[in-house]
Amino acid sequence: MGRKSGTDPIDHSPGRPPGERLADAVDARLPLHDDAGPLLRKAFPDHWSFLLGELALYSLIVLVLIDVWLTLTFTPDMRNVVYAGSGR
Repeated sequence: MGRKSGTDPIDHSPGRPPGERLADAVDARLPLHDDAGPLLRKAFPDHWSFLLGELALYSLIVLVLIDVWLTLTFTPDMRNVVYAGSGR
């Protein structure tokens, strides 16, 4: 079984799910699979230490997104706040 290229006819048989037919139609129109081949075959490191780098990257992304959200939505208030908790 080979890959479909942009010139292959699309199979419109009614037995196939609509999502699969849509994916084939998009692949026939924009053959991105041909360009993504080398990236999909790239070896991904599976050593546990790379997990720390991924965790740091995802934490940085979350931090940046939260900072942007706070920058756009925060309204400072100069009133004094009185807390009614247990103040020892």
